[in-house]
Amino acid sequence: MKVFAAAAALAIVLAGCFPTLYPLFTEQDLVFEKDLLGCWTIEESMWTFEHKSDKTYLLTIVEKEDGQTFKGDFAAHLVKLDGKLFLDITPADLNKINTPDISKICLYPMHLFMKVDEISPELKISLMEPEWLEEYLKENPEKLPFVPKDKNRPLPLITASTSQLQTLVKENADNVEAWTKPAAMTRCGDKPDKASK
Repeated sequence: MKVFAAAAALAIVLAGCFPTLYPLFTEQDLVFEKDLLGCWTIEESMWTFEHKSDKTYLLTIVEKEDGQTFKGDFAAHLVKLDGKLFLDITPADLNKINTPDISKICLYPMHLFMKVDEISPELKISLMEPEWLEEYLKENPEKLPFVPKDKNRPLPLITASTSQLQTLVKENADNVEAWTKPAAMTRCGDKPDKASK
């Protein structure tokens, strides 16, 4: 299996996640965990969770790559399905993007989701394995509707409903082939435990 090499900011996160049109959650699926709050880091990436409102987090992702720093703000929700935790993130405020208003009309806040394998003492996150998910989409288009990738869109856009997305993750939450190896993030300032790698 491929390793999700961390909490990459925008470009790298998107490279490993298939965007979905609808969220993974309904309001009744949301939970709030204080242990998630604060700063987490791995390699050149840093994720900071703040309490935004009720069961919503503000997630700021900072990624350093090739001498440049990239930053993105997301609305993050912790989702509990059949006793397992997942994280759904979506751009926090598209209105803050520096682009003409006419361009903003074409923007839509897509969702990305990942499995939360552990919150403390490390934050361990897994993505759906891209190759596994692509094969699943081909074999089960009626279960998980999607728009195929093309030259302008490197990944399929999953248009499945929230209910269909939840069925997917519930049925495959324990399927090791369906998820990448967890990326273990440590608290900012903590030294990573070599034994956990």
